[in-house]
Amino acid sequence: VLIVLLILNPFVLVPLVSMFDNNAGMSMLFFFIIIGLGSFFVVPILWIVGIVQAVKHKNRLRELIQKTKTVHAEFWYYLVYNRLPDDYTGINGYTKKHGFFDEYEALKRRERVKLRESAAPREAAAQREPAALHKPAAHPALADEEKQD
Repeated sequence: VLIVLLILNPFVLVPLVSMFDNNAGMSMLFFFIIIGLGSFFVVPILWIVGIVQAVKHKNRLRELIQKTKTVHAEFWYYLVYNRLPDDYTGINGYTKKHGFFDEYEALKRRERVKLRESAAPREAAAQREPAALHKPAAHPALADEEKQD
């Protein structure tokens, strides 16, 4: 790699070629100057192209938001701050007074009632079982004597 860089180095190559042919040395110097100036402007051109593409992308996003008619305030302020006007109805039909969290609390209450209802028969059965366990059971030997009588 170093040998290739030394051979293609204009500070070494142009004087070597100029020793044999002055016109060839000058044309080679001109060639290296053109390549150097061209590469000098590559970075600013890439920056300009990148900025233009970013602005175009931002404009496309704005147009998409306008097409779907989604407002930033509706999306962020309702979810984060809930500072919308009292009579405002959001995307999903939620208002400030009746929102998602109200429905969530109602669902939790319904689930708790269902759990209590399903647990009530089990509790009643659990209360009957200890009573059946505490009945005095006849001794097997006594049961045989009663059968003989």
